[in-house]
Amino acid sequence: MKVISTFPFIFLFIYAPFLRFSGVTFHLPYFVILFLSAFGILSVLKDKNLIFPVSVLLEFFLILIFYATIVSYLKQSFDRDFYYSVFSGVFVVMAALGVSLIYDKAYGENSTSSLTWHLFYAGVIHSIIMIVVFFSDTVSSMLYSIIPLTDKGQHFVDMGIRSPGLTSGGGDSLSGIQGLFAILGFYTLLRTWKDLKLAEVVAVIVGLYLILASLARISHEGIKESG
Repeated sequence: MKVISTFPFIFLFIYAPFLRFSGVTFHLPYFVILFLSAFGILSVLKDKNLIFPVSVLLEFFLILIFYATIVSYLKQSFDRDFYYSVFSGVFVVMAALGVSLIYDKAYGENSTSSLTWHLFYAGVIHSIIMIVVFFSDTVSSMLYSIIPLTDKGQHFVDMGIRSPGLTSGGGDSLSGIQGLFAILGFYTLLRTWKDLKLAEVVAVIVGLYLILASLARISHEGIKESG
């Protein structure tokens, strides 16, 4: 039951797609980030032990803003994208804190292990989506009728060279995320395989294969495209 109340947060934090219905785009990633960051901020205000480490982290963003302001003044130019990235980073960090605190409250001492496994599961589920969408034109048409694609993502789908999955663009950033979850799966399996049942070990190995299969296909086609 805890999985149902926690896993969706970690999955949407990573893969929440933009949705489009009747020509209106619903910015689901923004809603997820705002909700989780609000939870993180409220948790910090309630727990004084969190104030100092979070303050130190936020000071880093203040330094970036101060640096950008000085550079903008000296060059007489204003980099709006940089400021947007910095402010977005603050919300993402607070949202990540919110996810961490949700898992800490739900699983207690087992929160680290549960969060690690759930990150791996998220990668596996998205790998399945990527593979199915890549090989099924019907599923691809249905999915991307409600998920708007960037020009790059649309090019990948039209040419049949990559699968953006639930993301709008896909590409190298998605490959990096999937690759990270493959490493995470290997690491977690090596650390805990003695405590797992045979069926669980097999399930993890299958999950790793799915991540690697989707990653290999994406990388292979990406190399062919760039070449």
